Amino acid sequence: MQVKKQKNLTVVIELSVIAVLGILMYFIAVFTDAHRNIEQWAADKHFAGLKFDELVVVLVFLGIAFSIFSLRRWRELDHEVAERERTEKLLLESEEKFRNLADKAMTGVYLIQDGVFKYVNPMLAEVFGYTVEELTDKKGPDDLVVPEDLPVVRENLRKRLSGETGAIQYSFRGTKKNKDIISVEVYGSKIIYRDRPAVIGTLLDVTTRRQAEERIIRQGYELEARNMELSTLFNVSAAISRTIEINDLFHNILDTITDLDILRIKRKGGILLVDGDRLKLVAHLGHQKSFLDLHKSITISDCLCGLAVRTGEIIISKDSHKDSRHSITYPGMSPHGHIIIPIKTTGKVLGVLYLYTPAHSDVDERITGILSIIGNQIGMAINNSMLYEQSRNLSLHDPLTKVANRNLMNVELEKNFAKSERDGSPFSVIMLDLDNFKQYNDVHGHGAGDKLLVRTANILLNEVRAIDLVARYGGEEFLILLPETGLEDAHRVADRIRKSTEANSDVTASLGIASCSHEMQSVEDLVKKADTALYQAKQKGKNRVEAG
Repeated sequence: MQVKKQKNLTVVIELSVIAVLGILMYFIAVFTDAHRNIEQWAADKHFAGLKFDELVVVLVFLGIAFSIFSLRRWRELDHEVAERERTEKLLLESEEKFRNLADKAMTGVYLIQDGVFKYVNPMLAEVFGYTVEELTDKKGPDDLVVPEDLPVVRENLRKRLSGETGAIQYSFRGTKKNKDIISVEVYGSKIIYRDRPAVIGTLLDVTTRRQAEERIIRQGYELEARNMELSTLFNVSAAISRTIEINDLFHNILDTITDLDILRIKRKGGILLVDGDRLKLVAHLGHQKSFLDLHKSITISDCLCGLAVRTGEIIISKDSHKDSRHSITYPGMSPHGHIIIPIKTTGKVLGVLYLYTPAHSDVDERITGILSIIGNQIGMAINNSMLYEQSRNLSLHDPLTKVANRNLMNVELEKNFAKSERDGSPFSVIMLDLDNFKQYNDVHGHGAGDKLLVRTANILLNEVRAIDLVARYGGEEFLILLPETGLEDAHRVADRIRKSTEANSDVTASLGIASCSHEMQSVEDLVKKADTALYQAKQKGKNRVEAG
């Protein structure tokens, strides 16, 4: 501005000099007759009629006029320059105040123009590990943004500089001087800085906050996964606790586990239990006959299930149909994967639970961890169920002969007697007593007598049907319950038992039979009638059958 002011002053002085020179030229021309040559030049230039003195007057007038105009313009420019200098001074003061405030700010402050930082405050420089001098007029956003986020940053700068959008707040990942990656959040808008567009804004390092947010999200996922695991284990536990009957237990386990979404398995599988050196299939779901024929009983050395028993470890096979360890194949075997879970209790492998997965499926460690717990749960449940079965057998069966005792006999008597009363179906009983058993005991001893009782129980079990019940009534007496059997058929069964006892034992047997009739009021009447018939058989010489 100062240069322009000096230039206009020079123009005024030059025009004033021209006016003075014009006056001097007049006097020189008059005294030297040069005015005649000038008049002739004027005539040639189409200014004929103008006298020399008139031309000089015009020139002097023009010089004075230009001088006056230039002086006036100079005064105006001088005022403009003063105003601009005052404005620039105010701008410089304002910029200085801005810098003083920004330099003390606890957030990063920046000004970008032409892709370069024209200003950064100490906090922004500290965030990225630089000094203010290393960034100002030397680096731009491209130097501080990870390559993957650079397109977003460039686009947002373009939108603000073009006026396409106003202020923008967004996040990106930055690169520190030491190459560490940080997360930052910026808020910026367009300004005019020194007559040209620029972007000014603030920057906040949110790395710690983002890490905390990510940690909270991660913990949320972990909590959700843990809840799913607990829910899974609860569902399995609930299925196990619904029954103590071992066969029902097996089917509840399979039905529940194959329906769990978290496991991502097929609704297909089975349970094999260790039986000596073999594995016995005790429950299954979704299998064809071709499979069952091959897997009813396999050796512990066979296939993936045997491997799980031998190692006690969960076996994962992504492509079992191609797995060399999958040694048993069958017609129609489709591509599949397997998860084989050992069923354990107190460190002992009782068997395996085998499940099917889609071919090529991965099973992560979290799932195998759940399955390992499930395997132990099933192991404890099976062990408890077996103990229950043993306990029930002890309470319902005679410990010596292993046939039913009086407790189970009474339950079955009541059930079959009630059925006969309700629908008129036939029901008979046979009372058996070993002849001369006391003498046999006296001669051979009680040990031999016990063995004789066991042999007799086995004879009875071999001669009756699965629906019949053999019970030890007391001492050397047995009671045989024959559902759906009339008196005539009961007589044939009794006679067959008598003959078998005589042929396979050291003693003979006397038997009394009785069948339900309308005049009987209770099971006691039925048993008493059979007992009376037995007494008659004894009275008539033993080793015979009598009907009551």
